[in-house]
Amino acid sequence: MDTLSLVYPCCSDPVSCDTLSYDLCDLVELPKTKYYELVGFAGLANYVEVLNSSEFWDTTFISLAYVVGSLAGAIILGMTSALVLNRAGVTGSALRVFILFPWTLSMSVVGSIWLWLLNPSFGPIPYVIQRLGIDPGLMLGDPGMALPLLIIVTAWWSFPYVMVMATAAMQSIPKELYEAVEIDGGARS
Repeated sequence: MDTLSLVYPCCSDPVSCDTLSYDLCDLVELPKTKYYELVGFAGLANYVEVLNSSEFWDTTFISLAYVVGSLAGAIILGMTSALVLNRAGVTGSALRVFILFPWTLSMSVVGSIWLWLLNPSFGPIPYVIQRLGIDPGLMLGDPGMALPLLIIVTAWWSFPYVMVMATAAMQSIPKELYEAVEIDGGARS
């Protein structure tokens, strides 16, 4: 084996490095394959095509509905639980630990739990709905119900973060301000 094949891996000696390297000619020819051929400058044509497609706007609407619904649900649940737990005293600490449970789970675990809860064959939620005399259907398999259920699941999973932030903000308010509000005739919230 010559020193050139040790230093330069693109050798053409089939005995020494046949399977370890490419020929230098192969590397030079690689950009000339059909995947790299330029067919012309597209300009803004791709953007125009995307903005004119109905699928893009349907997907955008669904994404916006999911984000706004999940965010609104998480904020409402988080602020409500923070207000309730801020007044709860000693029991508030125990309840706060229990409420933080969804936030500690990964999305795969949350997804598995809710898939089981919403399973049409043996899930407890469809069972209760069926016992109430309502046909639950496939729930997650129904296009009309899937998005609202995903919004509920995401809000349930993420509201403890809002609760922690709101509780921390409420507990950082000095007690003197609460006393001043009571003296002035205001109600404590």
